[in-house]
Amino acid sequence: MEALGKIALGFILMAITAPLIGFVFSELWEWFIVPTFNVEPLRIIEALGIILTVGFIRHKREKEDRTPKEVIEFHIYIVLYSLISWGICGVFSLFM
Repeated sequence: MEALGKIALGFILMAITAPLIGFVFSELWEWFIVPTFNVEPLRIIEALGIILTVGFIRHKREKEDRTPKEVIEFHIYIVLYSLISWGICGVFSLFM
């Protein structure tokens, strides 16, 4: 039953962080890729598809048993990293 709880926690946290990651990626795409290569902007769902595809290709096996605390800390890291990247790149985009 404990494994089921960990899986449920992972899915809940992914449901929270995935839209944010997709939004940040689509914004970065629009700021830098669209004007540079004259391509179409990405919708959030398309951005998520690209991120998941790249993640699938790059996947490597990590530590088997993460505690729920480690899973939460990992997702907090992802959220903070995404927001910081979005902010820094937003400033950079002002100079393009």
